Amino acid sequence: MKTLLFCFANDRDRPLPELRREDDTIDRLLDPLSSQQHFQKIRDSFATTNSIASKIITYQDSLCLFHYSGHAGASMLHLEDSPARAVGVAQLLARCPQLRLIFLNGCSTLEHIQLLRQQNSKAAIIATSTPVEDTVATQFSITFYRALISGTTLAEALDRARLELQVKDSTVIETIRGGIVTELEEVSRNQWYFSTPDEVTTQWKLPAGEELRSAERRTRYDRNIRLALILGSIAIVGGSYQYFRTHQSFDYIVYLRPGQGQAPVAGKVKLRLLLGNTPREETADANGRVVIAGIPAQFQEKPVRIELLNSPDQAFSNGTSVDTLLLAETEATLLLIPHQDLCCIRGTVYDNNGQPVPKATVWAENFPAQQTDSVGRFVLPLPVQYQQETSIRVTARKNQQQASVHATPREETSVSLPL
Repeated sequence: MKTLLFCFANDRDRPLPELRREDDTIDRLLDPLSSQQHFQKIRDSFATTNSIASKIITYQDSLCLFHYSGHAGASMLHLEDSPARAVGVAQLLARCPQLRLIFLNGCSTLEHIQLLRQQNSKAAIIATSTPVEDTVATQFSITFYRALISGTTLAEALDRARLELQVKDSTVIETIRGGIVTELEEVSRNQWYFSTPDEVTTQWKLPAGEELRSAERRTRYDRNIRLALILGSIAIVGGSYQYFRTHQSFDYIVYLRPGQGQAPVAGKVKLRLLLGNTPREETADANGRVVIAGIPAQFQEKPVRIELLNSPDQAFSNGTSVDTLLLAETEATLLLIPHQDLCCIRGTVYDNNGQPVPKATVWAENFPAQQTDSVGRFVLPLPVQYQQETSIRVTARKNQQQASVHATPREETSVSLPL
């Protein structure tokens, strides 16, 4: 992004009103374009020798406009702390390859043009040969930048500023083309010189308009290329992942736990998993873990039948030795309940349209909650003493909607949620 540097040699303790007005007004004029990132605007309201030097060096690769306002002389810029040697400033500005305009809005800055040209600066330069009244200098600068932000060229902006001031005061702008000029005639007190190395420089505009649109087109092009690369990568990765899922076998782990605790189920419990027409039998280890290795890829995220073997005194939490297991993750936990402790409320949760509601939370009074399966079914294991109860409150909830019914362990229950 191009940089515009504005330096004002004002005094913090005794600020000059006209210099402050010029500083504030130019800042407000450029704000809209700066905020839209047409360029970055650097403002130094109380410029010192160190601040000017450091800012020019910092932004030398992107600096396209340098503006100075304040007291000056043939060989000096009179800054807040001490004078800055014009030749030193010229040497710094000559190192800025993007610099297109140097505006020296101070008294008697004409000789600075010679110094800048001796340093081989290719920028256009606006300077003066005589003292300039503060009010006129401020108005000239403000009028110039007001024209420049409207999209005019350097030459047009200068002419517009001259014409506006010409109504009240005699104002002259002498154009110098080509190389160094050693003798210049003083025409009036309020006189500026416009030095330009060639005609092309006079047509320069603020970095906006077509230049910005070209940058935006390049940005959009680069963004589209990056997006295409990202989408291509995602497609490749997604395709690889899908291929892996549909062509590679996977392992599944089932943890068997007692209905009332987290300790492993005692004894060598065996499970039979029915994968299509192929049964697989595996035995739980000492931690109640059953590893089912090498399940074919087509069973990923599919419900499969699972059967409890060689455990006549226990049942799954649904009260039977057969259950359905959804192979949607890499592991699952199944609860086993001793027959003498078994008491279950079974049922289904439906929505307003009579459709089963999966993954609804269901609980009976103050007992642990369960979730409905893929077809809305639930089983709530209760202590055996509840077998003779005739009215147990069962509640279902999903998406902040809740409903309750009264159920008994001996009857199928249904809950309707207002979904």
